[in-house]
Amino acid sequence: MEEINRIALKETLPFIIAGDLNAVEESSAIQKMDKVFTRTCQKCDPTFPVVKPNRTIDFIAFRTGNPFNTIEHKVVQEHYASDHLPVIALLRYNW
Repeated sequence: MEEINRIALKETLPFIIAGDLNAVEESSAIQKMDKVFTRTCQKCDPTFPVVKPNRTIDFIAFRTGNPFNTIEHKVVQEHYASDHLPVIALLRYNW
């Protein structure tokens, strides 16, 4: 996460990260991410395992200060394509 933060802070274009971060919200990795990025959810619904999910390890986030705001964030109850539930976020780009 430190390397991603370093790259994101140098980037002048809008910067979004998304995926399986293999880290729960309370972890040091997510705490480091939160110093540079804004998550599309704050108290995120569980995404893993796909059956009876009990932890959140999949996230979408944009670099804090980028011209985005989150319109919607949801975890989709789709149990066939992966061992994780899909996460969708609708962002508004504020010109």
